[in-house]
Amino acid sequence: RKADVLVHNFRPGVMERLGFGPEELRAINPRLIYAFGSGYGPTGPYRDKGGQDVLAQAMSGIASRRAEPGAPPEPCATPIADFTAGMLLVQAILLALLARERTGLGQTVHVSLLDGMLAMQLQELNWGAFPLSGTFPTLDGHVVMVGAFKPNPLQVICRGLGIEDLSADPRYATHEAQVAHRDELQARWRQEFGRRTSKQAIDALESVDILCAPVNTMEAALADPQVANNQMVVEMRHPDWGPIRTVGIPVKLEGTPGSVRLAPPRLGEHTREVLAEMGFSQQEIAGLVSEQTP
Repeated sequence: RKADVLVHNFRPGVMERLGFGPEELRAINPRLIYAFGSGYGPTGPYRDKGGQDVLAQAMSGIASRRAEPGAPPEPCATPIADFTAGMLLVQAILLALLARERTGLGQTVHVSLLDGMLAMQLQELNWGAFPLSGTFPTLDGHVVMVGAFKPNPLQVICRGLGIEDLSADPRYATHEAQVAHRDELQARWRQEFGRRTSKQAIDALESVDILCAPVNTMEAALADPQVANNQMVVEMRHPDWGPIRTVGIPVKLEGTPGSVRLAPPRLGEHTREVLAEMGFSQQEIAGLVSEQTP
């Protein structure tokens, strides 16, 4: 009755069967923002199909977008569809709260994993497939390079690596020619990077302001000095496990900064508090607990 927002990610129809559909709840609280995420949307031929991150990557075409021509489809191991849909749902909720300030009424808002993955592809460039970009093995790891944002990026890359100016070769004189001879250029980059350490390759490219970065493992990323500077790894105390490290807050508000204050809760740790907030008496809560106690 007092909630501003309700969020769920059940399949379409489940909340209605439980008696918690938007119409039922709006009758109780007209100001409620009723928000949900689904795999493919609340209507249409896939309405009742089970949704999951990898499925959305596959159906949206993202899994088939590979750097190497002819490479088999491969979904990203990181759940990008889940994260993207969650962020989009937050935006939808904030917009609905702003609209409520004008209308006084709540509304239903929803996003889907599929729609989020399609929206991510508005920029059709596949940087990994460009002739002057890619991921290349070094003597001690891998480095990614993006050869762009220069009048003649090929010439600049060659200068940084200390090799002949390949852009003077008619085979590579224009972007179209470079695309046509991508395999040759990529082979040359593998050769040049392969004789250097990652630091040597990055130092060479950054000396001429070519975009590049090491391909880190998760352990290396967490130990990166920029990550430490950004306070993206923080330490806190867990009541059972003692000191633990966890991910910090990626959104920085300088006027009202946030902090990671609470350790992950134990299973059922806050059940009594939640039930009390919902209006259950202590006697009723004790009765529910006794029913569940073997």
